[in-house]
Amino acid sequence: MMQADHHTRFDTGDGGDGRGGGSALRMLTNVLAVVVSLGLLAGFVGWGWTLAVRDVSGVPVVRALEGPMRVAPDDPGGLRAAHQGLSVNAIAAGAEIAPPERVLLAPAPPVLEADAAPPPSPPRDESGAVIASTPGLTRSPVPPPRPSYDLVAETAARAVLQSLAPGATVEIDPDSLAPGTRLVQLGALDDGAAARSEWERLADSFPALFEDKGRVIQAAEAGGRTFYRLRAHGFGTEAEARRFCAVLIAEDVTCIPVLIR
Repeated sequence: MMQADHHTRFDTGDGGDGRGGGSALRMLTNVLAVVVSLGLLAGFVGWGWTLAVRDVSGVPVVRALEGPMRVAPDDPGGLRAAHQGLSVNAIAAGAEIAPPERVLLAPAPPVLEADAAPPPSPPRDESGAVIASTPGLTRSPVPPPRPSYDLVAETAARAVLQSLAPGATVEIDPDSLAPGTRLVQLGALDDGAAARSEWERLADSFPALFEDKGRVIQAAEAGGRTFYRLRAHGFGTEAEARRFCAVLIAEDVTCIPVLIR
């Protein structure tokens, strides 16, 4: 039994085979891509051309103003300098000056008569100063007379005499010093004789400092060795002891304030 072949066909409704719509859309997309590419290419070309000609044609040109750069004002203002327009200025400048029509001489200075009485002197007291109650005066312009003695010279002479006069040094027993006593230490020596000799040397070098100070020599031991501390007594406050040491330290002398505890 022979069977006939049946071919089935589907009707797409547009009379075609169903591929016509896809071809048209693909063609439209290609056209748009070409147009966009050409537009971008034209834009890049224009931008490059603008950069190339910008440095040549884009430099601004500033034109100079017409007329003078500076103009003097009609009224300069300010003050006129003194002694301007005088003949002496023109002569100093080397200009020729016509002689004046009339020359006037300056008046002669007044001549004082030999017997002219001087002005009366104001009244003075016994010391020679003008009395303050004089009319027109509130304080005498004449200073009081100097004293008959020179205070500065007398003070200097007294200091010299005190430095030359032999003074007895008071040596204080260190065991008699109460706690809280303020001293200054001047050094640590090997024996008492060396400590006394150092005291005499310092007292001769600084007589005004050691005039009213007492000498304290205190024996001490450290590391199996005995030494003697040389100290000065006679300070009421810590500030006084520090001032004493400040003078000695300025002269390269060892000085340390200490406190008996």
